[in-house]
Amino acid sequence: MAESLDALFSLIESGWCAVRRGPVWHGRDRFGTDEYIQCPGTRITVNIAVTHRSIKTAYTTRNLRIYEKMAAAGELFTPRDRFYYGRELYYHRQYDRAVQELQAFLAPGDGWLPDQLEACKFLSAALHVQGDRKGAFAALCRSFALGAPRADLVCGCGDLLLEQGDYPAAICWYKWALELPQDLHSGFVNTDDTGYLPYLRLCVCYDRMGDHAAAARCNAQAAAYRPDDAAVQQNAAYFAALQHPANLPSIGEDKEQNR
Repeated sequence: MAESLDALFSLIESGWCAVRRGPVWHGRDRFGTDEYIQCPGTRITVNIAVTHRSIKTAYTTRNLRIYEKMAAAGELFTPRDRFYYGRELYYHRQYDRAVQELQAFLAPGDGWLPDQLEACKFLSAALHVQGDRKGAFAALCRSFALGAPRADLVCGCGDLLLEQGDYPAAICWYKWALELPQDLHSGFVNTDDTGYLPYLRLCVCYDRMGDHAAAARCNAQAAAYRPDDAAVQQNAAYFAALQHPANLPSIGEDKEQNR
């Protein structure tokens, strides 16, 4: 949640189920890794706000060790198991193996659609860490053949172009993200991806292209979503200082690191 206590993430979860409907747990076991409930009957969707206050100081190897044990025992992986295994490998910086598992998950095309979209994102991230920028971009674009484009994946394409300094191309992707509807039923969704984040990235692009007026407008648009955000406020101070060059910050890199 942001400083304003607005929800930043949305996720469809199966919560309460009527026992008489015979809900079935899928996954290793109820106390294993990542499980889900398949519950027949009528579904009622409600909005519930949850504040996650993790007390963990480190990401443990518990889940990874469970999947490693499954693999060593020759157990059959479900598509969901393989996706989570690839994701755990990524979390633990085993990028080569993460790429292999995520590609193996995506190849048949039989996984849950939100999992396939997430797999494209993690595959892109793993390839990017390995220095394969073209592969990272292709992994994100692969998601567009699976269904309607998701804003976080569109922004990811823009981020790769921004990183390589192709600001006009990056601008196209960020503007596309702003046009997309906020689909709260496509898995784990960051609500920032259809407003705050693309506007903030557009601010960076326009600033680096020398169009400070457009950059300031985009920062103001980002502020409409998160007015108390430190990066937004620092950008606003920077653009105000541009009106009086003598007041510009002495360390020019600070503004780039925070946007």
